[in-house]
Amino acid sequence: MDINEITLQSINSSLKQLTALSQNVANVNTPGYLSAVSFSEKMSNGNTVDKASISLNKAPIKETHRPLDVAILSNGFFEIDKNEQLFLSKNGHFYIDSEQYLKHSSGGYVMGENGRITANNPIINSNGNVIVDGVVIDKIRIVTVDKKSPLERVGQNLYQTTASKKMVENVQLKSGSLNGSNVESSNEMVKMIEISRRIQTSQKVINAYDQLLNVGINELGKR
Repeated sequence: MDINEITLQSINSSLKQLTALSQNVANVNTPGYLSAVSFSEKMSNGNTVDKASISLNKAPIKETHRPLDVAILSNGFFEIDKNEQLFLSKNGHFYIDSEQYLKHSSGGYVMGENGRITANNPIINSNGNVIVDGVVIDKIRIVTVDKKSPLERVGQNLYQTTASKKMVENVQLKSGSLNGSNVESSNEMVKMIEISRRIQTSQKVINAYDQLLNVGINELGKR
């Protein structure tokens, strides 16, 4: 592999990281958004592979004073049933549809311990209990996954994983609030500047290498 190929590989890797950072910055105010982390890993055969993961760092809690906005104070995710598939979400922006189902902002069903939740004017308390007219009808299902298990972003603040999930016993929720984005905007901006400079430097290396090749070819042509 010559210097041009090595440098181009470095530029492509940097561009992937820059794309992830740009996505993070664009979602700095998106409730429940989990930041993407892009990095390069050197394999045993000497090759470098670009990888990505999703950060599970905690996010700030933002008050909305809307009763069906619910933030998770403990660990875990809401479990959402959409198109007969179960997804995870940190975004607790819920609403009641025309059939009285409690739904997620994505249009999926918010899962309770007894399945899909139907309720008219519910109150969701700090333990996750769904209360109607003073009676507990269900409890919001909060689940955790192993931190080492990869999450995949599927859009609309939904995530999926192939890892097994475990129910959270000591649920701590807060109505009238939402989990914010866990993007640290200042750090992301600094990283974006660093990577942009790295790309510029790599481009200069390629230009300099091309100029050296041209000089060498011209000199050979004179002989």
